[in-house]
Amino acid sequence: MHDLRYLSDADFEQARNAPLAIRQGVRESVPVRAAFVAEMARQIAVEQFGEKAYELGIRIVTTVTRADQEAAYAALRRGVIDYDRRHGYRGPESFADLPGGTVSEEQLDEALGEVNDHGDLLAAVVLKASTKEVVVYRRGQEIRITGKGLGFVAPMLAEKAPQSRRVRRGAIIRLRSTGKDAWEITQLPEVQAALVAVDSHSGAVRALIGGFDFNKNKFNHVTQAWRQPGSSFKPSACMTSTTSRAAPGLALTPG
Repeated sequence: MHDLRYLSDADFEQARNAPLAIRQGVRESVPVRAAFVAEMARQIAVEQFGEKAYELGIRIVTTVTRADQEAAYAALRRGVIDYDRRHGYRGPESFADLPGGTVSEEQLDEALGEVNDHGDLLAAVVLKASTKEVVVYRRGQEIRITGKGLGFVAPMLAEKAPQSRRVRRGAIIRLRSTGKDAWEITQLPEVQAALVAVDSHSGAVRALIGGFDFNKNKFNHVTQAWRQPGSSFKPSACMTSTTSRAAPGLALTPG
């Protein structure tokens, strides 16, 4: 603007010497885990307004509540992970070709470059592995897993374990924190699930989780997976009431 003479020299100097002020918007400390709900809202807006939906500053209000959504997210992930663990450890996700001896952080970061975290299931690369201890690298630090943290993968730490499934140097695995400075080796579930909670009086959706992890699989198992419900919910009626209530359920389906 100064070059085009919209600003005088005095105004230009005053603006250049003014202290930089950053306006902090109101932000939630922990975002609501509602990626599937947000995507549904986006699709509805685009259906109604087309590409202009991205320019109109539309504000969409849903019936989903933060407390119910957080409870649904935690319950679904806990149920899926517990189900997956009962079927045993499948082995590392992949293997990086690490040279012998000391490996630079750049090489280790490159090995993890295409592997994303999924919620609290964090990606790491194995540096050393034995039946007593596994040492992994993640984001500039080495983490040691011992004791109960190895229980789930113990069969794949043995020397007789198949090479394609053995936890060894270069293996890309998943970690989950179990407390202060305590970790366990786990894995990404292959099974999928969905959960929707509806107010039986108003029909309002209070919570909706369309799958285990939106960033891993964006297919919405609530709205897109047309399967018979089976025992995923059980309507019940009371002799003294005309209102039936449906308990939200958790249905496990192949990914």
